[in-house]
Amino acid sequence: MLTVKRKYSYKAFGLHFLSDISISELPKVILNHEASDSLVEVKIGDLSRYIEELLQNNNIIVKENFVLFLVQNVAIYMIQDGNKVTIFPLGKDIKNINIYLISTCMAALLLQRRILPLHASTINIKGKAYSFVGVSGIGKSTLAKAFIDLGYSFLSDDIIGVTISKEGRAIAIPAFPEQKLWIETINEFGMSQEKYERIAENISKYSIPIPNFEDSPLELAGVFELEKTISNEAHVSKILNLERIRTFYNHTFRRAYIPALGLMNWHFDLISRIVNYVDFYRIKRPDSGFSVDKLQNIIFSLLNDQIERPYQKN
Repeated sequence: MLTVKRKYSYKAFGLHFLSDISISELPKVILNHEASDSLVEVKIGDLSRYIEELLQNNNIIVKENFVLFLVQNVAIYMIQDGNKVTIFPLGKDIKNINIYLISTCMAALLLQRRILPLHASTINIKGKAYSFVGVSGIGKSTLAKAFIDLGYSFLSDDIIGVTISKEGRAIAIPAFPEQKLWIETINEFGMSQEKYERIAENISKYSIPIPNFEDSPLELAGVFELEKTISNEAHVSKILNLERIRTFYNHTFRRAYIPALGLMNWHFDLISRIVNYVDFYRIKRPDSGFSVDKLQNIIFSLLNDQIERPYQKN
């Protein structure tokens, strides 16, 4: 088991973390007494007593305010009450351990705190948040990177927390200032991969720090669902009525946990309220030969009355 030598303190998703292990992806902060309600403890602990039960349940156990899952040769993770994560390492590579800590564990924590984890890359346009959703590999991070390069600030790469204000508006809660980009995307943007670290030794995906990070919650004004099509032309449509609910539901990260957590009614109620104040669009793009610049132009056209480019690319 990893030896705990010191405590580390971080902030992400509006939460403060006091951790036994280094989480290099998260920004460091100094904790004070005001952080007590938002405090999450990340501890190293012995969870070996759960191994047999996990193996009998497809490596995962979920019940009210409790998520326990096993990643073979990496770790067992236990998330409780929205304020505690216990990790039992099965390997020594901290990078592998952190991959699941900053994704699945974060999603479980948010759900336990009644915050919806939307599987989205999110940017700040004129003081409002806009999220790109779609299946893994569709190009959410690539599109967000293109907007970052135009000067727009960044809220999330993979998961954005979504809640609702007293006025009924959808609020996007920023994640942490890092993207994870595949080597193909790095090459497409003319970046030097030698400057960045792989997220794990056996994965050709790299951690990209993002200095222009928006760390304050913003109103979520729009969601763009990205899809591929066999057509040679892009097609854009507005998502309306009940389909908006389905879209938000489909892109809730780790939504399979929701029934066992006892959150079905909460999830449906939150989404039903959120979609009344958020614009939804579906962009179907050709599978090949369609540049990220063209996707940006489509989005600029859709938001023409709300935004202007900060500057043009050379």
